[in-house]
Amino acid sequence: MRVCKSILFPALAVLLTSCQTSRFLTQEEALLSSYRIKVSGISSDEANSRLKDQLHPLVKQKPNKNFLLLFPREWYYWKAKERKNKDSWLTKRFEKMGEAPAILDSNACKATATNFKNFLYNMGYFTVTTSYGVKVRNKRARVSYHVHTGPRYTIESIDYLAEDSTIQEIINRERSSALLYPGAPLDYGLFQSEKARLSELLFNH
Repeated sequence: MRVCKSILFPALAVLLTSCQTSRFLTQEEALLSSYRIKVSGISSDEANSRLKDQLHPLVKQKPNKNFLLLFPREWYYWKAKERKNKDSWLTKRFEKMGEAPAILDSNACKATATNFKNFLYNMGYFTVTTSYGVKVRNKRARVSYHVHTGPRYTIESIDYLAEDSTIQEIINRERSSALLYPGAPLDYGLFQSEKARLSELLFNH
């Protein structure tokens, strides 16, 4: 019986706070409860997972975190707002534990899809397409981002040309250290790194 109570009470508390958060929302509002990223166009599961890890930081709006992994922080935020005229220990505690509610923002969703597209384009996925869908139930929204990478473009050939023969000789001598080479992806980050490598190489000479 004690084991049942120890499980029931926390579960009931979470249910009550979760239900009560919806009463603070207007008719048109929904709380972002979760999001997921679906990537297609990449055959390797490992590469797919790695790409998702790179995309997650680009998401503009994320769900609220929970206090002690159970209690919604937005609930404490709203309770603190209700008690804003009461200067008490409990109000300050609510303010410390609270977090501004992640009310679904369609502009943030659009910006996220754009971020994904720009990021992948710079990695050499020139035909990438991105979109998103939203499902709302009981004032809780779930966002699904869909990314189709298309093929990744690579370098067929590359030449380094310098008007000064001495500079040309230095560059040619260090070609084995080049970050860009036939078969490498047309990645903007690699291009910038190669520019930095050449600048440092010539500066040192």
